[in-house]
Amino acid sequence: MPKVSVIVAVYKVENYIERCLHTLFSQTLDDIEYIFVDDASPDNSMNILERVLEKYPHRKSQVKIIRHSENRGVALARTNGILAATGEYMIHCDPDDYVDIDMYELMYDEAIKENSDIIFCDYIKHKKEVNSLISMNFKEVSIDYLRKPIYNGYISTLWNVLVKSEIIKKNNLLPFPKGDVGEDLALILRILYFSSTFKCLHKPFYHYCQREDSIANGSSEIEKLRKFHINIEGLINFYGNNKVYRKHCDYLKLNIKLETRKAFKENEKAWFNIYRDADRRILTIPREPLKTRILWSILLSNFMVYKFGCKIFKLIIGRPL
Repeated sequence: MPKVSVIVAVYKVENYIERCLHTLFSQTLDDIEYIFVDDASPDNSMNILERVLEKYPHRKSQVKIIRHSENRGVALARTNGILAATGEYMIHCDPDDYVDIDMYELMYDEAIKENSDIIFCDYIKHKKEVNSLISMNFKEVSIDYLRKPIYNGYISTLWNVLVKSEIIKKNNLLPFPKGDVGEDLALILRILYFSSTFKCLHKPFYHYCQREDSIANGSSEIEKLRKFHINIEGLINFYGNNKVYRKHCDYLKLNIKLETRKAFKENEKAWFNIYRDADRRILTIPREPLKTRILWSILLSNFMVYKFGCKIFKLIIGRPL
């Protein structure tokens, strides 16, 4: 059994994948498995994979390639990658990003040393010319705290999360959540629900390269909302009658509702009516300033109040709400 399985869903990344591959195949961890899922990529991504692999002959026996006959989306690609994984732990990597060459060895060693179900690490976000360190700041946080959806806004990715494979497979957490927006968060919340222990390595091993034409960034805000809705409804079904977790799903609804508001400027009433069942939670939503919660509680009480409030805000502040 390999120590770590690295799952990579490949689709239209010919301009980025070579850098990623070199950092993957140069890993200091020897006992590793690479699973590449070709989601019917129409470009040269897979040809580049085969060419780069020739430079690392000692890795050839560790590479599995799964091919889709047609594009089926990142969620299914990741599901098939997980099903093929045989490692003790598993982690995902996006082929337009890259990693430090000791990432998987150090994360695996930490998992074994601490007997942890999950290991998190920090990462660096590269956006145009700006590099930002994103730290997993939950040193004193319990696993129960992390399980609650609204508290872990900083845990919405899988590529900096090393997970014990049996948690996913023994608890039947597949298939991967269907929507291609928010699917990482939907799965990590399920994983946390069945996990007992976690640790965080405060080292930025992963390099997230945000680009405008990625799946998440390429969708319109309205389309993002539609895809997110698929995953939030899946979480609600997963949590069943657990009132605490269902309440936190309402918080997630409110977050995405407020984030996508500007996309509905041509149809504000349609936006206002989205997730009306969650609006009642606005006063109790964690991590938001009290004055912000009070303002939105008033604005979301009635559509005419919302319209009037937006006009007053612009008049006083000098810019749209």
